[in-house]
Amino acid sequence: MSRDSNQNKGEQQWQVQDGGCAVGNSLLVRKIANRIAKDGPINFSTYMDMVLYDPEYGYYESDVVIGWDGDFYTSEDISSIYGELIGKQLLEAVELISSDGPVTIVEMGPGRGTVCRDVLGFLEREFPAIRSKIRYILIERSAKMVKFQRNLLHRFLADGWPLSWSSGLEDFLPEGIEGIVFSNELIDALPVHRIINRAGTIQEYFVTYKDGKFVEFEGKASGEVEEHVRRFVYENGIVLKDSMRAEVNLNAVRWMQLVGRVLRKGIAVTVDYGYPSYELYSAKRSDGTLLCYVQHQISDSPYNKVGYQDITSHVDFTALALVGEESGLSVTGFTNQQSFLLGLGIAEKTTGSNEAVVGRLIHPDGLGKTHKVLIQHAGMPAPRLAGLKYRPFFSSSMLKRGAVHVGG
Repeated sequence: MSRDSNQNKGEQQWQVQDGGCAVGNSLLVRKIANRIAKDGPINFSTYMDMVLYDPEYGYYESDVVIGWDGDFYTSEDISSIYGELIGKQLLEAVELISSDGPVTIVEMGPGRGTVCRDVLGFLEREFPAIRSKIRYILIERSAKMVKFQRNLLHRFLADGWPLSWSSGLEDFLPEGIEGIVFSNELIDALPVHRIINRAGTIQEYFVTYKDGKFVEFEGKASGEVEEHVRRFVYENGIVLKDSMRAEVNLNAVRWMQLVGRVLRKGIAVTVDYGYPSYELYSAKRSDGTLLCYVQHQISDSPYNKVGYQDITSHVDFTALALVGEESGLSVTGFTNQQSFLLGLGIAEKTTGSNEAVVGRLIHPDGLGKTHKVLIQHAGMPAPRLAGLKYRPFFSSSMLKRGAVHVGG
């Protein structure tokens, strides 16, 4: 997991394992290298997008296994209780939205479809009449993942649950929806730009290919990246120390803007790991938060095992909240997973046989505190939601100045 850097004619080389070769999926390596040879160096966001989402050879189009037997796991892999409690929160929201027609539940980045399975299983057992009042849509652009999800959810499809698939939120424009936009660990996997502060000047990392390996070097940041740093870092009173690295997630901003355009009435629920901006860009994270995962092992080398490892970075929840407000989404509440699940009654579901499993979901030294929940609303008064009953964060936790107002 070591990473060495050397300065050579203005380029910073990141040595990888196996003698410095860009090991991984040779077809994907060749495809990225050919693009660089044709068009020149690419920014890191483009590199990450190709590594993860290339329609032929990307990580998520490979035989990746998610869960205990794969490279990483999420809360839904720990216990069906997680999905059941998400279902409880969605049900409460559906009743508050009370649309004249079916309330639309949109789940973005559904992975294997586990959350959807557990949500629908909960609704089927506890509130079967809800079937006629909702439509559940999974947004998934990977044909391979859609096939997997359809197989997992076959029983619900066969039983007539209003379940369907879409390739993107854009499909709901211009009409928009009344309902819920839900995501679980989606934003952390969106491609990011990597930056470094050089004596007050923001430099961006670019990727080229030399001598059988990918080489990362610093160059002038794009205007869009500079604008993002100005808006979400400097204007919030945050100072980046010299030589500090960080990630800039332009894709997260665009996603939240789209959610605001699509959601005419209802709530957006975003669950992911991350921090408010003043924590994310603090000096103790001076090397950024980008990490790679393979077989539950953490690596900090995105140029190794190309196409065979996941790449993620922590979410800037302040940026999501601010962009949401500009797009018509008010902050309903911001909390952590521990408080969210406690508010939804996870304690009542805890028994002697599942105590250890529940502990993994809410432990303060684990997912309970690292994972945050941002809820926003549009077209309706601020709803009172069970998941926000024990709310440890308020507006001042999003920005120290309290610029994001809960229930605004």
